Amino acid sequence: MTKEQLKQALNVCSEHEACENCPAHQYCDDLSVLTGEALNAIETLEAENDALTGELDMRQGAQAEGEAAVRQLDEWLAETGKKEYQAAMEEEAREIMEKEKNKSRMRLILEAKPPLVELIEMLADTFAFDTSEQLTEIVREFAEENGVGEYLAITVEVQGK
Repeated sequence: MTKEQLKQALNVCSEHEACENCPAHQYCDDLSVLTGEALNAIETLEAENDALTGELDMRQGAQAEGEAAVRQLDEWLAETGKKEYQAAMEEEAREIMEKEKNKSRMRLILEAKPPLVELIEMLADTFAFDTSEQLTEIVREFAEENGVGEYLAITVEVQGK
């Protein structure tokens, strides 16, 4: 008996219509056949429903896992992008600092005029300085005492010393 025939038979019986309209007319004397068919149909539908529910649960679980993986990937990409951005900003800051550092290494060359040259030569001769480094120390101390040392890095180069 097909599901459609079973539905028609149950409909005829439930509305107390004439049995001749029933597709299960030959079983009217034994309703156990009709109820058995109905029970089989119900069990089949329940099994199909359970299988579909299991498949739906499995797909929903897979979807939840997929969504979690996407969230994790989004977080990773955001973190990676953040790290790349930070690295780029740090590199840019290093470049700016290097440029500033190079600016501070600008050399200002002052050429001493005769009175200062004579003074330095006299200091060198009086105190018997043999190197430019020794003269540089004396001039630096003098510059610091007079407030110039904090603005300039002073190096004295004397030809031949």
